[in-house]
Amino acid sequence: MKSLRLEQQDGVFILELINGDADNQLNLDVLDEWFAALNQVQGEQLTTANKALLIHCRHPKTFSTGIDLHWLMQQPAEIIERFILRLENLLLRLATLDVPTVVAINGNCYAGGALIAAACDYRYMRADRGRFCFPEVRIEKAFTPVMLEIAQLLPDARSVYELSITAEAWGGDVCQQRGIVDQALGEGALFDAAMAKAVQLAQLHRPALSIHKHALRERVTSLARERGLI
Repeated sequence: MKSLRLEQQDGVFILELINGDADNQLNLDVLDEWFAALNQVQGEQLTTANKALLIHCRHPKTFSTGIDLHWLMQQPAEIIERFILRLENLLLRLATLDVPTVVAINGNCYAGGALIAAACDYRYMRADRGRFCFPEVRIEKAFTPVMLEIAQLLPDARSVYELSITAEAWGGDVCQQRGIVDQALGEGALFDAAMAKAVQLAQLHRPALSIHKHALRERVTSLARERGLI
């Protein structure tokens, strides 16, 4: 894979975003890589208990700035429609994955990148670098209803509302204070803290976790089932 790297360690799948120089932006080829990685995680889960997924990036500046708008705006209408549907499906698939998910946000996390983080179960973020932002009201590209459902998985409803209607960019400390991330940490501690959480979660009973996760995320679970994703 050109944009992602998937490894295993201590019962944890580690999915690394490796195209940071291009801001880990999303196009159809990149989405195909995401689905291939999640298929591998899901397939492994069917035969091996006690797994978790950690998503991270080691780029010094960027986690992901979301959709590659330059690429998308050059596509015909049918490709744009296909891309948006596939992005929605990726978010629903990640949000309902039958393993616990942790994301380590190392830098700027915007738009579609922020939605990927919102779809995960736990979020860790650098306190001293990067911003979390839903910029859609500034760039005139509104979220779809499915994307709004994913955004609302973030724990604090008031913070989601403010991020969505103001396009403010919040640093890690503010995100922790406002309930967007579970913890804001220095660069040296970020990966280790997120990995420790993933290792802890990987010890939990997968079938029970799946039942709870799907019930507690009822709206996105229903959407995922309607689309045959779970």
